[in-house]
Amino acid sequence: MFICDWFKSSRRARENEVPEHLAPDGVPANAPVAPCDEVRAVALTRIWADHGEVRETMPEGTTLWHGGTVTKADEIDDARSLWCTRNGNDADRYDGQARQDAQRAGLQPYRLTLATARPLELANFGGASLRQFTRDHCDSQHELMKTALRDWCLVNRFDGVLNINCNLDEVVICRPAQDLIVKVTESL
Repeated sequence: MFICDWFKSSRRARENEVPEHLAPDGVPANAPVAPCDEVRAVALTRIWADHGEVRETMPEGTTLWHGGTVTKADEIDDARSLWCTRNGNDADRYDGQARQDAQRAGLQPYRLTLATARPLELANFGGASLRQFTRDHCDSQHELMKTALRDWCLVNRFDGVLNINCNLDEVVICRPAQDLIVKVTESL
């Protein structure tokens, strides 16, 4: 038995059952932690361990910034992690990507100013890049890497990750709808 199997729901959806809400990856937002791939989990644990296995608590009320197509709190999905920065001087870090994503989807890009709703327990990855992990364990698919990281966090009882991808201020929040408050929405 793999450790990730402990978190699988023993309940199976009935044939015609429709979950309350499906995330883009088809996982119900209210579902228990999705099963994860043991190889990916071991690799992420190794990366974290190689950088000191540091846990940090981010205080309630910490300000974060995110660029994307989300405009308000009810558009944030707990089934997907939200990537942010905690450095106000770097708040425009995601603006370019937000503009590209919005253009592809025919949507308006925004920058959100957010605040943590409670103290968050985060894994500090010590600046580790996930580029090689994404190549080796996620078929170079960014979305698969994001899912693997979120699953790893939830299995290990983290609310997210900080200090990742060579950026001291980069923060990934696993359950952004419940853990973040939208303070300001700016059009880009």
